[in-house]
Amino acid sequence: MTVGSRRTRWTTRRTSDALLDQRLVVTPQRIGGAIYAFSWARLLAGLALALALAIGGDEEPSLDLTAQHTFVAPDGELSFDLALRTAGVAGSDGSDPFISVTVYGLLTEEDELDEPLPPAINRRPPLSLDDLPIVADGVVRVTIPVRGGPAFDDRDRLLLPAAGVYPVTIELRTIDGPVAGTTTTVVRTEAEPTPLLDREVAVVVRIGPDGPIDPTAATRLLNEHPTVPLTVVLEAGALDALEADAALASALATAVGGRPVTAVTAPVLDPSALAEIGQAGLYADAVAGTRARLTALGLGGSDDLAPLETLPTAEGVVALADAGVGTILDLDGRRTEAGTVTVGGTTVRVLPIDRVATAALDGDEGLHRATRVVTALVLGDEPEPTVLSGPAADGSAPAIEPDGEEAEPFGPDGTLAALHGLLRALDEPGAPTATTVADLPLRRRLAPAERPDQNLAPIADTLDRIQAKLTTYQGFHPGGATGSTDRYHPLITAALGRDRRPDDRLGTLRELEAAIDADLAVVALHDGQPVTLAARSAPIPVVVESRADSPRQVMLRVRSDTFRSDDDQRVVEIEPGVSSIDLRLEARSLGMSPLEVELWTPDGTTRLAATVFEVRSTAIPGLGLALSGGAVGLLGAWWVIDARRRRADPIAG
Repeated sequence: MTVGSRRTRWTTRRTSDALLDQRLVVTPQRIGGAIYAFSWARLLAGLALALALAIGGDEEPSLDLTAQHTFVAPDGELSFDLALRTAGVAGSDGSDPFISVTVYGLLTEEDELDEPLPPAINRRPPLSLDDLPIVADGVVRVTIPVRGGPAFDDRDRLLLPAAGVYPVTIELRTIDGPVAGTTTTVVRTEAEPTPLLDREVAVVVRIGPDGPIDPTAATRLLNEHPTVPLTVVLEAGALDALEADAALASALATAVGGRPVTAVTAPVLDPSALAEIGQAGLYADAVAGTRARLTALGLGGSDDLAPLETLPTAEGVVALADAGVGTILDLDGRRTEAGTVTVGGTTVRVLPIDRVATAALDGDEGLHRATRVVTALVLGDEPEPTVLSGPAADGSAPAIEPDGEEAEPFGPDGTLAALHGLLRALDEPGAPTATTVADLPLRRRLAPAERPDQNLAPIADTLDRIQAKLTTYQGFHPGGATGSTDRYHPLITAALGRDRRPDDRLGTLRELEAAIDADLAVVALHDGQPVTLAARSAPIPVVVESRADSPRQVMLRVRSDTFRSDDDQRVVEIEPGVSSIDLRLEARSLGMSPLEVELWTPDGTTRLAATVFEVRSTAIPGLGLALSGGAVGLLGAWWVIDARRRRADPIAG
């Protein structure tokens, strides 16, 4: 599709009043003769106009099209809103300027949109500026009835003899010739205003935080076209802006009116690449988090749609389905064709924007571009569904223009005018059917991608370790507080974003792992001191220091060959600062022996701190006491037996 501007100032078309009388059949020969015959008249008119401008001021006369009807029935009306600047414009005889509307021959192919105009077929009689209603400051409305039959006597109705696309010029003229003008296209429908081409069109309105279509501009745009089916995409940063302005978010939600809304995850993740390393859950979490934010703003209109720039692999299709995504919208439009990808019993719809048509909407005179895009769709010969998009959040157009050159950034005025014109045209009877992205019919079957667009294999092991440490870190907090790891998850997804370089990604994850290790290392044991255990069983103090700002939960482990504790392994809660844990020991023997004390995470996977106490036992332990008691008993029994024997045998005594 090629769409260029046909706006002209000081236009010198190959037409004249006599040649354009609607009773005449215009031929190239007649046009050439007319140009020759009136060349001197035009020269004199130009001199007269230059003199009028010199007298009237420095403003250049102009005519700009600000709104129009693109589709018209055989007995309907054309309507054009024109912004005029006519200071100092008058004919050589002093007469007032007027508006002239000319219809040219029927176009049959899309390529003809950029070719010279075909022969003119008729012109509306001059319209006095005084007779045109004013619709805004400096803007007048031209309304012209049309006819589809050959009734030449009805000079007040423009003849559009057959259904199709017609170029139309609208000129500000004097009796001496044209002063300013513009060219557009209109589509005459059949008697029943059905689309001339069975093509469905989905418009995507992309909202950025402060780009050409910011939330405020989008609210106005959507309010002006409340009945047109379309899809709203919030770009990165737009959600933040809406969450910071409740009134704006409410106004936008009202303007959306239940039409589907989705948002770009920040950052953009590749579900196929994550699924390849067993981390598809990260994509599902990102999608769920984005949807929750949309719902909180009253914008949760499409749980099935997600922006994604890559064709999914077989694993990616499953990952998308697990995340509740049934349709992916490629806002870049580089790599994929529209169609469905099926793996097993799971199907995902893939829809890219039409890059060429979208790029054609960009530029000055957005209304002209919108009209040309719509008529180009009518002239197209392939009834494939089309997705047209506004600019990205930063105002950039798709990567290429129709002529292959780099696209310049969208201008806010041109963008809004283009989208307004596009939505208005699609809302007219006879236009291609407007629908949402999710409702576009897809006929083509696509094979899944062979490999993910990203290669995340080099960071798979690091990512696994980090996630295991985060599970440990969550248990490090009393009750396994779910919010304890919240600050880490955005850092992980940021490292996995498609915009990150592989070396940056790995470096970021390693820094994150080091940060988790540092957060686990906030508890320490004071060095063990020599301890004397004077009783068979007694407590000893274990001094713990925590640099955390809230309580932490740890497992206390004790190991010794000489001493036994009823709490060889128990979970304790540590307050910030220095605290003491009483550890009750029972001696098994006399003497000195080491006692190892360790702090671990509650899941027993990470040792946090360790120290050794030298413990001396001076109390008789239980076994020694039993042996001593037995010896005394034997000695006493021997003494009793010996005393009795002496009394029984005095001689022996």
